[in-house]
Amino acid sequence: HFIVEQVKDILEHQKVYDMKTGSYRSATYKDIVILERSFGQARNLQQAFKNEDIPFHVNSREGYFEQTEVRLVLSFLRAIDNPLQDIYLVGLMRSVIYQFKEDELALIRILSPNDDYFYQSIVNYINDEAADAILVDKLKMFLSDIQSYQQYSKDHPVYQLIDKFYNDHYVIQYFSGLIGGRGRRANLYGLFNKAIEFENSSFRGLYQFIRFIDELIERGKDFGEENVVGPNDNVVRMMTIHSSKGLEFPFVIYSGLSKDFNKRDLKQPVILNQQFGLGMDYFDVDKEMAFPSLASVAYRAVAEKELVSEEMRLVYVALTRAKEQLYLIGRVKNDKSLLELEQLSISGEHIAVNERLTSPNPFHLIYSILSKHQSASIPDDLKFEKDIAQIEDSSRPNVNISIVYFEDVSTETILDNDEYRSVNQLETMQNGNEDVKAQIKHQLDYQYPYVNDTKKPSKQSVSELKRQYETEESGTSYERVRQYRIGFSTYERPKFLSKQGKRKANEIGTLMHTVMQHLPFKKERISEVELHQYIDGLIDKHIIEADAKKDIRMDEIMTFINSELYSIIAEAEQVYRELPFVVNQALVDQLPQGDEDVSIIQGMIDLIFVKDGVHYFVDYKTDAFNRRRGMTDEEIGTQLKNKYKIQMKYYQNTLQTILNKEVKGYLYFFKFGTLQL
Repeated sequence: HFIVEQVKDILEHQKVYDMKTGSYRSATYKDIVILERSFGQARNLQQAFKNEDIPFHVNSREGYFEQTEVRLVLSFLRAIDNPLQDIYLVGLMRSVIYQFKEDELALIRILSPNDDYFYQSIVNYINDEAADAILVDKLKMFLSDIQSYQQYSKDHPVYQLIDKFYNDHYVIQYFSGLIGGRGRRANLYGLFNKAIEFENSSFRGLYQFIRFIDELIERGKDFGEENVVGPNDNVVRMMTIHSSKGLEFPFVIYSGLSKDFNKRDLKQPVILNQQFGLGMDYFDVDKEMAFPSLASVAYRAVAEKELVSEEMRLVYVALTRAKEQLYLIGRVKNDKSLLELEQLSISGEHIAVNERLTSPNPFHLIYSILSKHQSASIPDDLKFEKDIAQIEDSSRPNVNISIVYFEDVSTETILDNDEYRSVNQLETMQNGNEDVKAQIKHQLDYQYPYVNDTKKPSKQSVSELKRQYETEESGTSYERVRQYRIGFSTYERPKFLSKQGKRKANEIGTLMHTVMQHLPFKKERISEVELHQYIDGLIDKHIIEADAKKDIRMDEIMTFINSELYSIIAEAEQVYRELPFVVNQALVDQLPQGDEDVSIIQGMIDLIFVKDGVHYFVDYKTDAFNRRRGMTDEEIGTQLKNKYKIQMKYYQNTLQTILNKEVKGYLYFFKFGTLQL
């Protein structure tokens, strides 16, 4: 916003000397160039200039898909492909093509507030007898267009569909007439040409083209805007300092001075010097500590000096691009930071070497010098303008430093003072107006009806529910437990941990589940040799790590293979592994319809099989437990069932809710055996 204001000020007040006419003329857009180290702020600047209707061009490789004209065509294509996508459908309706107003869209939605899709609301509004006749005609024309384009897209390639849209609605002509029309027209033709290129590939159709564009956007790949701006086009330009070398412009705005130098490479443990080689930190194996070596310290100092020198050369390039006037824009945190820069010491005619080497950004270097230049306490022979003392005052360069506070240039809208009136003032002003007082009281006394929902998660896992019920049954507050419980990590085991001995119990449990997830079920049962071959296959496919085999409990898996449960699964008609589910807790717990105080439950069932028309689920457990003296297998089985009864209940109820059939289940403990629920 501040840069835009500077541009407007230049256009309004500044003059440019024209060599051809030998006279001064008013500044134009093309006289102004914005220089930055990179294109990091290009999108923000482009939007700021667009808001002020100032033609602006930046030749970057980003932002193509964010352009208004491109977004319009993509919304059109997505709405034709699937009109049940509300965002793109409404975006197309609100565009300059169909020009539906906000209050018209509101009328459509108000009539059918419970419809899942806005398209349904449109159809319902058209069929409503009380609907506005003019709006109905407008909607019928819109739906007719949608259906016509849908039919056309079935028999024609995407580029022809785009071409028809352009011609039917004069899209090219409209955007060509706006500010930056040549660039907008080039962007539209660019999308058309990319659709032709797409059709020449092995893919076809509107849906595939949209997927292609979506993948580009998700991966952060961009075409960049079509570059149609020439040197004589009357637009404000943004350039990088590198690309401005050898060029001059009447007015240069050098911004981004407060962006820190990129010193990331200096913090790496290995520093590469072209002349001397590698400088690496010293690592003490016994103490497991790293220390900077003499070589790394020396090479890092050399690298820092080279980096700052290169940055200073770029600053010099930026400072020497302006013919009439140079604007330098930077920012600091507060007045104290500014004062510290003004007090930097100067050695001879330069900032001290250590200050230059440790400068975090260009502003640190430039402002320190400029503030000294304005100071009357510096002797004339030390001011950097001493060599041009003989030049006339009217021609001599001068420096003006302006300090502007954020509050003065903020784009945030300041509310009218009337909106800051206190409740007491309102009550005084509306004294005697009972309706207004009642309305104010109603607003202040409002109680949110779904407070309980804000105190519980909207989605919970089955394991989370199990812990919740266990802690509540024990008389403990689950909220307190939940605050301090350490979550289970599902990330892969880091390589450095793989070299530090045995896996932890939970890691072995995950490993066993992975093996069981891919275990083949054969009626003749697999042998121990086949099991080893199967494990080797998992390693070859990188499903498990190469060193994991030693931690797999082969004897426990062979016990399962020889169990009756394995035989039952092998003879099943259908087997499903690792089945994820997401279900409404109200349905699982059979709560009354309309009960809002519920969550979504998510989970993963290890295995489901169908035998004789009955669905069974299996949950594998790697728990270790102590067999107390005198306990029978039946007592241990009962204890284990009780431990997992809540989790199993949710699995069973969930499957019965989804399948609408009776479901039975098994728990299989590798250290105990099979328990049928």
